[in-house]
Amino acid sequence: MKFTKLYITYFISIILLVACTSFAETKSSSSYNYESIPNDILGTRIYTLENGFKVYYLEKEYLDEMKKANIGMSNSFNYYAKYFGEKRKPKIVFAPINEASETTENLIVYNSDIVKGKNKENTISHEIAHIWFGQDGIIIKERPLTEGIAEFLSMQYIISQYGEKELDRSINERLFN
Repeated sequence: MKFTKLYITYFISIILLVACTSFAETKSSSSYNYESIPNDILGTRIYTLENGFKVYYLEKEYLDEMKKANIGMSNSFNYYAKYFGEKRKPKIVFAPINEASETTENLIVYNSDIVKGKNKENTISHEIAHIWFGQDGIIIKERPLTEGIAEFLSMQYIISQYGEKELDRSINERLFN
């Protein structure tokens, strides 16, 4: 039963990624335009060192929720390190951008809005997985494959932390809401 559920989880993550492939291919790896972030927000930068991560908050709204997200970053980092080996912890930026979160070499830029969503653990653990499979880890030329691996790993992390029911709820919410 578990073996079949694992493959179903993997299959669903690939379907989600195939549906998003055309969008992913249109974005370059450095698509963020930091010029568009208002100066008053940049002027309120908050830097902290939390769980070994250097975290920069570019806005004050939802600061408590962003700080709580650091627990998920640390837990997912430790989960992946257990299976794939130790890595250097990246710098983390929570920014008010209207883009998807993205991982580049030694830097993860999260859209600040993820802390408002119900599936923040998925996004956080997905981007952390890119430390091992993506710009900071094993680089795979095909972005849909890299995204599929990161999504699969984030699903396994969610199962390990919260159980299969939470993963099912998360998938249903993303597909049908």
